[in-house]
Amino acid sequence: MFLLAYGAVVALASWMTSRRAWMKAAGAVAVLGAVAVLWQAAEDRGALNITALPGDGAGVFVQEGSRTMLIDCGNAFTAQRIAKPFLRAQGVNRLSALALTHGDAQHVAGAAMIATLYHPRQVVTPDARFRSTVYRDTLKAIPAEAKRRAVRSGDLLESAVTLHPAEGWKSSRADDSSLVLELRKHGRRILFLGDLGLAGQEQLLTTRADLKADVLILSRSADQRVLLPEMLAKIAPKIVVYSGSPRGRQTTEARFHADCIRAGARFFNTEESGAVTISVRPNGALQAAPSLGGEVVQLL
Repeated sequence: MFLLAYGAVVALASWMTSRRAWMKAAGAVAVLGAVAVLWQAAEDRGALNITALPGDGAGVFVQEGSRTMLIDCGNAFTAQRIAKPFLRAQGVNRLSALALTHGDAQHVAGAAMIATLYHPRQVVTPDARFRSTVYRDTLKAIPAEAKRRAVRSGDLLESAVTLHPAEGWKSSRADDSSLVLELRKHGRRILFLGDLGLAGQEQLLTTRADLKADVLILSRSADQRVLLPEMLAKIAPKIVVYSGSPRGRQTTEARFHADCIRAGARFFNTEESGAVTISVRPNGALQAAPSLGGEVVQLL
């Protein structure tokens, strides 16, 4: 709106011929330009920005105003090479929360280093037991200054709601107890499914009546299928951001990509597109932008 007004004043200034009128128009241009900058800054402060980082378990960064959350961070190598420089580039000095989704070293083994550097106010884990010794040792190595918190379905985590695991849920497989989060902002829904396995998906289907989301963010579990067909139908995403093997290299990824396209979703694989940033503006406009080029998808 302000940019249109800005253009209108420029056009008016071009039409006017007297020097005094020109100076008035130029002043109006300057004032409206300043207002446009302030308005854009205010809109930026009200936006929700989510970046899915490339790499196995590298994580998802969520920023809403001054609140920042990193969901997973990768193993020690990935955290050092991807998560750490990304957070530095974003100007992050302290995380509001570091969420560790499940007992998989590929997702959480770099957490102690990230917590030491970026001092999260709280470290969040699912309310479930994991057999991984790497997971348990990682939690012990995280500085004690960070508040520890275990969450289950219904609990709030920054601007997100926990959907899984449910109270009393037990599974021998780490993927089936993976943390599932839903973020709602400006009329949009973003669902973070993580590595949730098929058994966990079945449980979520039975306990959640409404899973519909504009954006689905997930990575590959140890199962032979990424997502149950009924789960994809129930979520009905417009955009899918997936971290896994490049499309075409693995039958599982190729089939999942084809399923998403048939369902009418736009598909990003971070191994091909690089980091993908989802931005939700106060007016409800949503944008998905890949860092390595390619089509930017916009939902108005």
